[in-house]
Formats: sequence, C-alpha cells, structure tokens
Amino acid sequence: MSEHDRDLAQMEQDQGARHREAQALIQDAIAEVTSRGRDLPAPEVMELLAAALDARGIGPQPRNWLESVADEISSGGTYIEDPAAAPGSVMPANPDADPV
Repeated sequence: MSEHDRDLAQMEQDQGARHREAQALIQDAIAEVTSRGRDLPAPEVMELLAAALDARGIGPQPRNWLESVADEISSGGTYIEDPAAAPGSVMPANPDADPV
C-alpha cells in the first residue's frame, strides 16, 4: 500500500471517528432535553434542544429535524438519532467493520 493510500485510509478512519463523536454528542443532548422537556410544548423543546446542541459545539440543525425531535419528546416519546449512541446501547468492538 502506498503512503498516499495509507493517508486516505487514515482520513476515512478519522472522519468516521469524528462522526461517531458528533452522533454521541447529539444523542446526549437529546437525552438531556428528553429528561426536562416531556411536558413542555414542542416550540419550547426546540429551544432547549438547540441550546443543548450549541452547548456541545454542535452547529445549527435543520428546522424540520428540530421540529421532529421536539414533537417526539413533547409527546412523551424517546427520539433515537443513532442507536449506537443511545443510552444503554452496546457498541460493536469495531464499528467500521462490515457486518457478518
């Protein structure tokens, strides 16, 4: 494998790791807002969610996504953005490996 190919492979691994970290932060923000926002109207939940994401360094999210998450939370549901990042989930030993 050439040095260039190794560099590309490392970049892909780094991007995957950054994506998983961001997904975990997003899921953490959702869990925080869920614990505080179940009885609140969806617009208030949207504000809480935007603030929780911002506090974790996650940039602005699409309004329709925020509305969907807020509707789910305010109606008493649990929104799972990434099953692997959800509380109580079990991560595979190598999340980049192909499933068998």
